[in-house]
Amino acid sequence: MSLLYDSLTWSDSTGEHLPWLASSYRRSDDGLVYTLDLRKVSWDDGRPLTARDVVFTYEYSTSQIFTPLLVGAPPKVADVVATGERSVEFRLERPYAAFPQRVLGTMPIVPEHVFSKISDPMGTMDERVLVSTGAYALSSRSVTQGTESYDAKDGYFLGRPFVRRIEMVPFDDPLAALRRGELDAAAGKHEGARNEELAPFRDDPEYGLISQPAGFGFPLFFNMTKGGALADLRFRRACLHAIDRQDLVDRLLTGNGIVGSAGWLPPSSPFHERGVRVYPFDRVEASRLLDEAGYRRKGGDGIRTNPDGSPLRYRLHFADVVPLALIELIAASLEAVGIDIDLQVVDLVRLRPPRVAVGWLS
Repeated sequence: MSLLYDSLTWSDSTGEHLPWLASSYRRSDDGLVYTLDLRKVSWDDGRPLTARDVVFTYEYSTSQIFTPLLVGAPPKVADVVATGERSVEFRLERPYAAFPQRVLGTMPIVPEHVFSKISDPMGTMDERVLVSTGAYALSSRSVTQGTESYDAKDGYFLGRPFVRRIEMVPFDDPLAALRRGELDAAAGKHEGARNEELAPFRDDPEYGLISQPAGFGFPLFFNMTKGGALADLRFRRACLHAIDRQDLVDRLLTGNGIVGSAGWLPPSSPFHERGVRVYPFDRVEASRLLDEAGYRRKGGDGIRTNPDGSPLRYRLHFADVVPLALIELIAASLEAVGIDIDLQVVDLVRLRPPRVAVGWLS
């Protein structure tokens, strides 16, 4: 999306939001209104970008499944209004400090005259709809081979891009391909890298290594609307006590990760809520909670039963991008305290709410 479609602003290396499709933007003193003036920019088919395209994009992005990632969906605001041909106002219900990032700098603006005819953007694969304002145009794409090629647009409104062509090529081990010179850039697994993958770069003076705190996590959700044990606080607490999160980091990432906790953010994050309760790994406590809640084991081992005598069995859904080893270790941890787990993989592209690349019990 970011190669083909532009956002209203764009963050530089310091985090400052630079005007992009918007030539300028300003916030009202009370923080409730953002006013933007748009550049004179045309879509690939020659039609001008207008404020109506911005209004449409926001309404479309908040009413359609436009991305499988929760973070990609812009938050609700009170209203978005075109105040002129190239001027638009975002009116908020209350001040929101992250608004420039979550909407202005993230939401890709799409043409109304193209996307208004598309009722299912996630299921539309026709490349003829890729009418954009972005710096690049898609030149070739192979679903079977997993390749994509993009060519720079000479007439891009901010000037000709420095990188003339971008080719995305799949490799089983992209970091190894980078060292062999077969790639100019490589992306590792989003969950992180193991020491054996990093060792060749640490030992090679041609490379430098920069690290930063983890920015990706794997939350575990409980479908409490289903009732039963999932709606039982003691059951959920027992599940959290049953999972050894440090062991997951050590085994899967050779320690190159941060142990998570209840809530969205790891304890290392400056935005982590310090009062969130911590559930340390403790299978004895997990078993005690399950016993107390009436989920008994016959003979002291094996799968537990519900108070009505049915097996304590649930399905753990997980997106196809989540490492299978992680899911299997979590399932094994829950089974160790008597919870029977059935694994179900889900295609991330066709995932519906909660729309995030995680696992959830149902």
